[in-house]
Formats: sequence, C-alpha cells, structure tokens
Amino acid sequence: MNPLEFYCLILKNMDKNLAKKLGKIEKKYTNVPFENDEIAKVKIKSKFASEMGFFVLNSATSLAVDEENYNFAYCLKILELYPIKNNDFFYWNEHIKLFSELEKNNFLDEDVCKLHDFLVNNFSFNGDLKNIISHEMLRNSGVNILLILIHLDHLISKKWGFQSISLNQALKFKFKNKRPYFPSKTFTDFLLFILKINAKFEATKGHKVEILKTIPPTNGFEQWLDPSLEDEQIKEFIQLIKKVRENRRLCYLNEVYKFLGLPYGEFKNDEIYEQVSEENYLFLKNELPEDKWFESINAIAGLWLIYFWQDFYYKHFQKTASVSTLATSEDFIVIWEAFLKKYPSEGQYLWPSELILQDK
Repeated sequence: MNPLEFYCLILKNMDKNLAKKLGKIEKKYTNVPFENDEIAKVKIKSKFASEMGFFVLNSATSLAVDEENYNFAYCLKILELYPIKNNDFFYWNEHIKLFSELEKNNFLDEDVCKLHDFLVNNFSFNGDLKNIISHEMLRNSGVNILLILIHLDHLISKKWGFQSISLNQALKFKFKNKRPYFPSKTFTDFLLFILKINAKFEATKGHKVEILKTIPPTNGFEQWLDPSLEDEQIKEFIQLIKKVRENRRLCYLNEVYKFLGLPYGEFKNDEIYEQVSEENYLFLKNELPEDKWFESINAIAGLWLIYFWQDFYYKHFQKTASVSTLATSEDFIVIWEAFLKKYPSEGQYLWPSELILQDK
C-alpha cells in the first residue's frame, strides 16, 4: 500500500463536504496540461493544503504540504489521538514517536532496531508473534499501522471504562448467520450502542445509567436522537444508517459526531482556526510544546479510525484473497493480547458479546 495515499484518504473522509471539495480538485486537474509534472504536483498540493488546512497560518495564507513531514502521526494529531500529556499514555506516545522517526528516516536499520526493542521490552510479542515484529515486517508501513491501531484498541476501552476487547477484531469483515457482516455494519452497531447510552445519560441528567448488554435494534433508533432535530435531519440519519449497514457508502467522521449529537470541528472563528493551524504546523516541524498536547485521546475519532482501516483493509483484501480467510482469522486478537501486559483489562463495563461473535 502507498502510505501517503492512505493518510490522505483518512483526512479526506473525516468530513463529507471536504471530500466533495477535494474530489472536485482532483477532477479539475486530471486533464489540465502543465509544463511539467513538478508544476502540476505543486499546484495540486497547494490546493489540497488550502482546503484541508495543513499549514494555514491565517485565514488567507497557506503553504503546500511537505511530504517528508506528512506522516501517520499527523493524521493522529488531526484526530486528537496524539500526542497526549497524560502519563498513562507514555507507551502510546513512545510507539507513535518511534514509528514517526522510522517513516521520516526512510526505515533506517537503526530506527527499525529501536522500534523492535521497544515492542519486545514493553509488550508480550513471544512465540509466533516474534515474526510480526521482525525487522523485515517493521519495514512495512501497513504492519506498523496495524500494530498502532491494535494498541489503540486498549486505550479506547480504558477511556470509556470498558473491559478491553479487540475492536479491530470486532470491526473486521466476518460472517453472521452465514451472511457477510461488513465493517460498516458493525460500526453502526457501535453507533447505536453509544447513541442509546448517551440518550439515557442525558435523560437522567448525568446520573449513572445501566450499560446495555445487547446492541439496540435499527428500527426505532430515532427516539434516541437529539429531540431538537428537524424531521428532514432525522430522515437523513435513517438513510445514513441504512446505506452504511448495507455497505453502500462510508460513514464520514463528521457524520458520526452529528449522529451522536456531539460538537464537531474546532474552527468556529478565525482566532481558533489560526491557533489550531499553527499548532499543526509546529507539530510537523517537531516544535509543538508539551503544554499544547491533548489531555486524553478522542475515543470517538479512534473508533472511527479503526473502522476506516478495517473497511480499507477488507476492500483491498478481497482483490487478492478469499474474504473467507479474513472472516475466520483471529490474528487481530492474537496481536491484541500482546498489549495486555501493559493494559490489563480492568474496566467495570462489558461490551456486548455480539460485537465479536461470528460464524464458526
């Protein structure tokens, strides 16, 4: 896989309107003649940077993306998943930092050794798992992204007070009742689960609510939506859930926030826009001060990222191999167990078991 292409896909699919704008830019420049390819690349990159707010220092000025600095850590920064101030996230910060150095230095042997030693010394990559973190495997961006997202599994459950499960395993392609169960379908299960809990929490004015033991049905979920929504907005959400469950479209991150009735987007005015953009710029230059780091991870964005990866993985997997192999695989759980050494599952709540269950 081309990692830069994948990282652009993540950022494009955070916002439905942004995806449309970038699609128009791509279409506009597809057949436009340029004097040479380099001019074309700079022009397109500048347009993308302007729309996506990469280096924006004020509302009117933008610079093109520097591909050498643009890495997976930047995507995590935009998703409010890294870097984290809290010392509970020390190993997470270190994991991302080491992979960033690996990417930046074009997978030098010295950096591969540092990442390998970190994984061996702090987690339980024993027996057959030694192969997944061999020096050869750690030179593969896809393997590293998978390791990071499985590390993220534990942090999301911990943030929400749940006993840890492999969210990657839950969100992968599988079979239920001998029928395909796509990552998008499982993701809507999570959304309905969170939506109903949030609604019950609001109804009790923040007092303790009983955590659901099963996934709520899709029929009638409208009762848990924000009561101030217009009829047209409710109809849009009904269509959204229907199409995503049928694997007919992706669920954008901004749609997740709207569906759950949560605030989305930091750029409410020029002052905040400039502040966040400058922090993004400093991050790319490795100059972001620690007092500007996040207090904790954004669990909603983390869950969406795992879903996005699993959807991406399934679509690419089906081009080269049997999806039945993917459906029966338990590789994600095996790797997830390697991180339990540092993240023992101590949450007081249980995820519904049906999120993991599949045909055997």
